[in-house]
Parts: sequence; C-alpha cells; structure tokens
Amino acid sequence: MVNLAAPLWRRRIENVSRFVGTVEDEAAIRAEELLREVAEDARLLELLAQTADAAARALDDWKIDTLARVFVRGAWEATDIDSTQVVVDVVRQLERPHLRLMELLARPNPKRSGARTDGVPTPDRWPVKDIYAEDGGLVGALDALVSRLQSLGIAHDVAVGAYVGYETTWALTSFGKQCASYLSRRGNGREQG
Repeated sequence: MVNLAAPLWRRRIENVSRFVGTVEDEAAIRAEELLREVAEDARLLELLAQTADAAARALDDWKIDTLARVFVRGAWEATDIDSTQVVVDVVRQLERPHLRLMELLARPNPKRSGARTDGVPTPDRWPVKDIYAEDGGLVGALDALVSRLQSLGIAHDVAVGAYVGYETTWALTSFGKQCASYLSRRGNGREQG
C-alpha cells in the first residue's frame, strides 16, 4: 500500500523548517533562544503555534516567509498580539492571484496621476477598467478576488454612492496597506516557490 501521508508530512516539516529559518533571519535570534523567550508568555506561544501551523500548510514559500515576518513583528515590535493573529489569519487565506491584485492596488494608478477628490490626491484608486488594462489576466477572476479582499477588510470600493454615474473603483484600506507592507519584501507574486 502506498503511504500517501508521508509526502504531505515531509512537505510540512520542510515548511516549518523554512519558517524557523526566516524567523531566525528576521529576528536575528537563534530558534532555541526564541523558544525560551516565547515559552514565558502563553499568548506569544499560541501566536507561534498558529503562525507555524499556517506556515506548515502553506503551498508557497512567499506565504511561509510572510508568516515568519508577521510573527516577528507581532512578537517583538507590536504590543497587540490579537491584531497580529488577525493578520496571520488573513495571510492564511490569501493566494497568488490575491497578491497580484493587492500589488496592483498598492501602486499609483498611472491613468489617475494628478487625480483629486475634494482637493485630496487620489492616485491609489483603481476603476475596474484600469485594473483590466493594467493586468488582463485578472479579467475572469476579478469579482472573486475583490470579494475575498473586501471580506478580509483589505480592499474597498471607494466610489460607492459617491456620485451619479458611479464606477466601481477599488483601493486598499488602511489594513490592506499594512498587509501589503508585510508582503512587499517577498518578491513580485509571479515567482515560483
């Protein structure tokens, strides 16, 4: 009989090993020392367990590395572990196509340079037609992608109810910009791994 579980567990062990290595690099601390410090705080220990579990189940290296960065920031730089747990849950639910859309929404829209609303610059707004023009590969999946990002609090339609002749216009929320900052150091989303 073929052991179907062995490759799965091997992959999860490799993922956790990569996660630990990235945590060590990001925190400039050895894993043993990290575990000693984390073990002293039940909430940090639970955060580590949740983040390592998400990394173990990840299908891509970018997600493992992002989860490691989120853990390090949450454990060492932030005082609100609850917020870090929310970010971990969000990253767990994102896949490569979501990242493509987030990366696009995080950039200034070249068709809106100089655009203003009530005297405030709005180059970070992306009407659907501009999204399609910038990345035609999102055409068939855009509704599903923005639905997920919207449900996670990452993106919102900034034009809803704003004026007659309404045009769906997407932008990252403040939380979406925070998530994008965790993801920005991982590469361009089209990398394999």
